[in-house]
Amino acid sequence: MSNNIQYNSKQYKKRLLTGLFLLAVGSAYLLRNLDLLFFPDWLFTWPVILIIVGLVSGIKHNFSRPGAFALIFIGSIFLLDQAVNIHIAYLFWPVMLIAIGLRLIIFKESRWCRERWEMRKQWHQKMHHQCHNAV
Repeated sequence: MSNNIQYNSKQYKKRLLTGLFLLAVGSAYLLRNLDLLFFPDWLFTWPVILIIVGLVSGIKHNFSRPGAFALIFIGSIFLLDQAVNIHIAYLFWPVMLIAIGLRLIIFKESRWCRERWEMRKQWHQKMHHQCHNAV
């Protein structure tokens, strides 16, 4: 019974935070469209959404999955293209193809090594635990 109450409390907190976030973003977007507040044009674009999704995913999983880093990186590249008006997008895909090709040539493993990622995660948790015990 207490697990059900605890689950409902967690679920309510998630819904509350999501609702507050959507309320804040929607209000800011409305104020921008009504010219009541100034927000940069790039603030409400798809690269910012990628960065936010990457950050939320990273925070949710304690940045233990590489997908969050990929979303943040790709969103940042395209956001930089829009914010600074440098056409990085023309360079992004060729550089990505070159990087993937080099990775295939240089590294023996043809796919992402989950064991190595888990070892890094365990080391990070161990260091985090030691820092908290030292305080």
